[in-house]
Amino acid sequence: EYAFEATKKGGAAVGAVGGDLAVLASWTPRISRRQAPAAQQAALGLWRGDTHIALAGTGLATDVLALVEVARHECLAHRYVHEFPLRVGRLVTRLAQDVYDTERHRIVPYALDLLVAGYDPQGGPCLFKVGPAGVIESFRACAVGRRAEQAHASLLARLGEPHASESGVCHPGLRRLATTVLRALLSTIVEEEGREGEGRDREEEQQRVGEDISMVVLGKEIPYTPLIVAWDPQRKRME
Repeated sequence: EYAFEATKKGGAAVGAVGGDLAVLASWTPRISRRQAPAAQQAALGLWRGDTHIALAGTGLATDVLALVEVARHECLAHRYVHEFPLRVGRLVTRLAQDVYDTERHRIVPYALDLLVAGYDPQGGPCLFKVGPAGVIESFRACAVGRRAEQAHASLLARLGEPHASESGVCHPGLRRLATTVLRALLSTIVEEEGREGEGRDREEEQQRVGEDISMVVLGKEIPYTPLIVAWDPQRKRME
């Protein structure tokens, strides 16, 4: 119960897959506007596991960083030994096993929700979620962290049922997919700030989004590539 409650604290992360692409975005809130923007911090809320794998997590920062280091080590070791990249599904299984073993043998389990997005040549783009109990879930779109319900509602309205393995699902392009993820993530920020943000001018809102949100795309011919976020509140689209 403690671990599940901790995952709702801090920032938020949203991911989605479509066609040959996977997009992952993270919001890292600042305690004070004097604090350095997310773009200038060492931990952005997004981490590169390999050229084809991205990770985002919410919950206790130390637990998230510890599991990210496990993922990086697994990817690096697999490349060194086998000379080809580790499959995303196998990495997620390894991380879930580590979380499960920790829950069994430690007094305090991992207090995190981890999103793992990637691209496998055999299976295409994929998005997985690993929870505090070590349970693996596969999604077409998913949100974790603070006010994830609002983000899920936004994803459902634009992408339909978020669970994977559906037939006949339309595959949006990069701009539409990234905009959908950004809108879902922005809904968590708007709900968090409430009416105080309504009077804020557009330039300040765009600056806030650019500073506090990190986004990355992966695909069939696209390695881990960060995206520059520029949100136009009037048009409600990303540029």
